[in-house]
Amino acid sequence: IRVSGSANVIFNDSVIRDNSAEGRGGALYLHERGSVSFTGTNVISGNVIDRVNNNSQHGGGFWADDFATVNVSGNLTITDNHAGAGGGGFYIGDQVVFDASSASSLIISENNDETTRNDGDGAGFYVNNNAIAKLNNATIINNGDINVGNILDGADAAGNDTRHGGAFRASGNSTVEITG
Repeated sequence: IRVSGSANVIFNDSVIRDNSAEGRGGALYLHERGSVSFTGTNVISGNVIDRVNNNSQHGGGFWADDFATVNVSGNLTITDNHAGAGGGGFYIGDQVVFDASSASSLIISENNDETTRNDGDGAGFYVNNNAIAKLNNATIINNGDINVGNILDGADAAGNDTRHGGAFRASGNSTVEITG
């Protein structure tokens, strides 16, 4: 699903499952000020972003860039997604705001990324290039695939293993706020 050009999509009690893409975002690709909202109980699961011409790609569950917004006000589970590079669960960059500060529950689990070229970053999620992630009531658990652990204050983040940030990676002047 591609959302761009200031379009807004609302998912309410939805399951987005078993999709694949070449390029960006196994299930969702948000671009050019596109906006997605998750209300009720939603699941993003079993999605894959494939390698393109041997180049690794980010965002197994979804990719968001270029001023896109993601809002979560209910329950969202992002699980069992795969990326060729970082952000097995999701990737946000280029001034995106991922706002789950009003979430009842946010579960990011069992996502993975490949690290065959030392490019695995943030198996749970990857925040890059001035992006902002606000997480509330978050459980980040069992993401990744190489033996480096991660522990966070203010959230349950256990069993996350990958080369650079099993739970998540933040870089490029980005902000991650985790509460509850």
